[in-house]
Amino acid sequence: MTPLAITLAVFASAATAHDWYEPVCCSGRDCVPIRASAVVTDGGWLVRLAPADHPMLNVGAEYFVPYEDFRVRPSQDDRFHVCISNVERYLLCLYVPEGKG
Repeated sequence: MTPLAITLAVFASAATAHDWYEPVCCSGRDCVPIRASAVVTDGGWLVRLAPADHPMLNVGAEYFVPYEDFRVRPSQDDRFHVCISNVERYLLCLYVPEGKG
């Protein structure tokens, strides 16, 4: 495979990953997949992120999202994804894999 083909494949897969994020959750860079170990279930979803876990964070952050919260959405793959506002670092949406909730 040529370097150009590899580059195009990488960009195509990145674009496809954002195709299923809902517009209310993502403006194109608000959502990213996160490590499953960053999410703890204890009466809801406790999401603990390090600065490297999301491009909108320059410090660690912790969010609690109740199980029935309107921000909880079904993930289209087997990974957790989190969407964070670029202004207030507010958690917009949490995508949860099937069978995890």
